[in-house]
Amino acid sequence: MMISGTTMVSSVHPVVAPRVTFSTLAKIMGGATPTAQMAMLRSHKYPSDGPRRGYQNARNQLIEHAISGAPFLPGACLRPYEREAVAAMQEHRLRLPRNVTCARASTRSSPWAFRGVDVSVIPDVDISSALGAGALKGYFAQDALAPDVGPSMAALVHYYRAHVLGHANVLPRLCLLYEARTGRLHSAGRRTSLLTKVEVACQLIVALWPTL
Repeated sequence: MMISGTTMVSSVHPVVAPRVTFSTLAKIMGGATPTAQMAMLRSHKYPSDGPRRGYQNARNQLIEHAISGAPFLPGACLRPYEREAVAAMQEHRLRLPRNVTCARASTRSSPWAFRGVDVSVIPDVDISSALGAGALKGYFAQDALAPDVGPSMAALVHYYRAHVLGHANVLPRLCLLYEARTGRLHSAGRRTSLLTKVEVACQLIVALWPTL
């Protein structure tokens, strides 16, 4: 930061186009206060070089558990907030649909521009079955999702896989969002209207972005 008189000016170049993580989009859909919304979006518009809270170690444990049934290890060199998430997953147990095979999803995809907002929709696990395919995305934030937000985010995963990546035979019921701390597993289901919530949140982000 550079200080001129009493004004603090960020030395970080702002991100021009609205860009958010999957988790931030979910929080905004879930009714985050205007103050919290502005703070989250500002952190994305003016990314700092400092450390950011991340759940990559906990996410890796979720991936390995889904693929091979590997046990959760809440004491395995984790940061405190990751340890809490892993302990919660250990307690609640992940119950995936029957007769599915899981594999680690590719992380090579770029953020996807949905309704004017670049959203990171890369799933954690690819799911396949004899009837079709899907994907699992983990949500690790401390606040539980508001009603319908989980299914809406799962619907976003389905839309991305089926209509953007063009994967064949993507089943809504196999496109899943897992709340690590509550154990709730949400599927996209058949209600395409769920995407309306995502669209409204993206419209809000586009409107707020220039004001940050």
